[in-house]
Formats: sequence, C-alpha cells, structure tokens
Amino acid sequence: MRPEDKKLLSDIQEIIEPSDDRFVNKQVKPKESFILPIEEAKKTLKPVEEPKRIPVNQPELSNEAREFNRQMKISHTLAKSTIVPMHFRGKPDDIFACVMLGSELGFQPMMSLNSIVIIQGQATLKAQTMLAVVKSKCKSAIISIIVDEEKKIAVVKAQRDSDDPGYTATWDMAKAKNMGLSSKDNWIKQPTTMLRWRAVSEAVRMVFADVLMGIYSTEEFQDIEINTDKEKALEATKTFSV
Repeated sequence: MRPEDKKLLSDIQEIIEPSDDRFVNKQVKPKESFILPIEEAKKTLKPVEEPKRIPVNQPELSNEAREFNRQMKISHTLAKSTIVPMHFRGKPDDIFACVMLGSELGFQPMMSLNSIVIIQGQATLKAQTMLAVVKSKCKSAIISIIVDEEKKIAVVKAQRDSDDPGYTATWDMAKAKNMGLSSKDNWIKQPTTMLRWRAVSEAVRMVFADVLMGIYSTEEFQDIEINTDKEKALEATKTFSV
C-alpha cells in the first residue's frame, strides 16, 4: 500500500472513530426555544396601518331637491302636532301634498293647511281664500260683491282689469232650491252668507282659472252629496264646471 493511501485510510478511521474525548458520550443540549412574553411581543409588533380612504365627492343637491327634503321634514313634524287640522294628523304624505299645492299658490305651510281642505281626495279652497289669492296675484283685479239681505240675492262681478268685460255670477234662494241646497243646515241658518261665497267662487273661477288652477271651492264640494258611484259623483261636479 502506498504511503499516501495509508495516510488517507488513517484520516477516514479518525473520522469514524474519533479518539478525542470531546466526541465520546457527548450529549448535545437541545436548543432553547426563543419565546417572548406576550406584552413584550406586543411591543415588537408594528401597528397595521389602515388603508387610506379616498374621499368621494358627493354631488351637490339641486335647489329643487333641497326644497323637497325641507318640505318632507316639515310634513313629518307637523303630522305629530295637534295644531294642524284633524284630517292631517298622522298623515305626513297628505300634509306634504297640501303644502306643495299651497306653495304654488304662494302660501306658507301653515296657511296651506288651514286654507286647503281635502274632500274625498280632492283639494279645495275656501271661497275667502280664493278671493285672497286672486287679489294678491292680480293687483289689477276688480271684484264687485253686492248682497241684498231682504231679497236674499248675491251678485258678484269679477274683472281682470277695468277693460275686461268680466263675468257676473248671481245667486239667490231659487237657484239654491233648484240645486237642492236650500234645505241644508248651513243654507237655512245663514242663507246670505252661503249665497255670497257661492257667487264669489263661481265668478273668480270663471275669470281667474289660470290663477286658481281649476281648484273648486270648499263650499261647492261640501254641498255635493258624494255618491259611491264614481260616475254619478263626476256628473254632480259638472254643475260647477267652468
């Protein structure tokens, strides 16, 4: 065997059977686990940053949308109040419709609720309110009212201006009787008052239909005996059509 081979064999033997005491019965200690207390571990953690929120530009509400929201809030508030008429309490939708109609006539919300009367789902205006609306919107309007207490007759002439021939409405008890009104309680107790306002409502609706938007007077609808038959009810209203 060559000397160099012997040397290689000796080195291999040394590796397989080490003579060094360091390798005899040497027990390797297990590595210690690296565990931090919870509190210290929390300190080492970095807080997770929330993703940045990109602000979304909300579209600006139009004037109409803002007014709609304002009126709805008013309606819900008024529906809980005891100051509004009984038929509007707890009905914000009806209040909203009434207020919107009133705004077209130039009314404030409370004036709308006290001036507009809903009868069988139909919006009506008191005759006094109709007269006030006409005078406020048509400064040149001429309304002449003549009432004869003895003869129980009311004559109302409505003109848009002095050059307008206008329209004259005449109401007496004979006319009221022909229409089946003279036996009603209000007509018996205050006939001239009823004649006056019926003549007023007829005249102003004829001349100022554009201002009143075709709205009937409350007195007219109160005098109509509502029939469950829709066709008969519509036929009854034709008596007062312009």
